[in-house]
Amino acid sequence: MNLPAVHGRSYGEIARLFSLLALRGFGGVAAQARDVLVEREGWLSDTEFAELLGIGQIVPGANVTNLTAVVGYAARGVPGAIVALAALTLPSLAIAIGLLALAVQLDGFPTAIAAERAVLCGAAGITIASGLRTLRSLAKAPTARVRITIVALISATLVVVGVPLLAVAAVGVALSFFLAWKRA
Repeated sequence: MNLPAVHGRSYGEIARLFSLLALRGFGGVAAQARDVLVEREGWLSDTEFAELLGIGQIVPGANVTNLTAVVGYAARGVPGAIVALAALTLPSLAIAIGLLALAVQLDGFPTAIAAERAVLCGAAGITIASGLRTLRSLAKAPTARVRITIVALISATLVVVGVPLLAVAAVGVALSFFLAWKRA
């Protein structure tokens, strides 16, 4: 994928950006990824971010991890992808191990339970806000009505009807490929 703003970035820049991203996000970094990659650093446009996140969602693995690999690869090839992935995952791993050790010590304390609930609410809010920003950027595209309709149908199928995620993903991917083929 051709990402001109990313190409040629140093290993240090890659490590700094993805370490920052890892340290900003708890409960997933999708909400933070757009803010860092598009708004703050300008490495990706809204459209590039939405497309890469979409690709990350249809291949196996965590969507932001897949996006990280692609951005690192675009910057410096395979070594860039390795640096980006290490920078994204190692700080989070160290923090998670430390928090796990603390959680074992605090298990059952009412204050710890309340804090956990507060963090979960905050993470949900950040995720919803990021989804709405991404939807807003999709609304500017020429095929906005089709894209928004697909997102709404997939959401309703998952939440309201209760169809399993794998079935919805299979139909969604097939529909997306069909629409892209028809447009080309």
